[in-house]
Amino acid sequence: MPTLLWDTTLLDGALVNGSGVWDTNTSSNWTTDFGVTNTVFAAGDTAEFHVEGTGETTTVAGTVSTGGLLFHTTQTAVINHSFAGGTLDFVSGSLINSYDGNLFLNIGSDITSTGDLTINTTNLTFSGVMTLGGTLTATGYDTNFINTGTINNNVDASNGASLINHNVINGDVVLGYGNNQNHGTLNGALDVGDGSFSNYGTVTGPVTMELSLIWDTTL
Repeated sequence: MPTLLWDTTLLDGALVNGSGVWDTNTSSNWTTDFGVTNTVFAAGDTAEFHVEGTGETTTVAGTVSTGGLLFHTTQTAVINHSFAGGTLDFVSGSLINSYDGNLFLNIGSDITSTGDLTINTTNLTFSGVMTLGGTLTATGYDTNFINTGTINNNVDASNGASLINHNVINGDVVLGYGNNQNHGTLNGALDVGDGSFSNYGTVTGPVTMELSLIWDTTL
């Protein structure tokens, strides 16, 4: 399936990352030629966002099936982009990816998938409901994944990412070298790994500790 670029100003010959509606086969907020022509988003396409302004929101209408999310920016100041409403249904094995340290992403839409989903983003906050048939993998030493929503599947952050939980994770959690924190509730098994883990909340499942530094204010 193709990769489409988010473009909210139609037929102007430029790529504009503004606020707009993301739906399937209806709104022409997408382009493949940097704004010369515009098109609709088809189920399973990959979405790419060139974030140049700050404070824009993509509103997801209904359930949108996507093959992944890619993000870029040329800005040097702190910049953000948000997603609200609806459900993003990821093709199994999809990737959410951004290497820009000054780009902050906020996903308030629900997330579903029949399989696995990988995130490799410097700053991502998730506040919806996530239900995967597989595992959410947070990878990369610069990845900071903040959960303020509800995650109903397993989470693997063992490859250097930092997981900061402020609400509920109902699946098993595996941690690694990151700076990991729990301020909410972990209801599955917890494998702390070789990183650091600070617990300010509740862990209801069994805990496996390796060479980690653990700070637990509930003891």
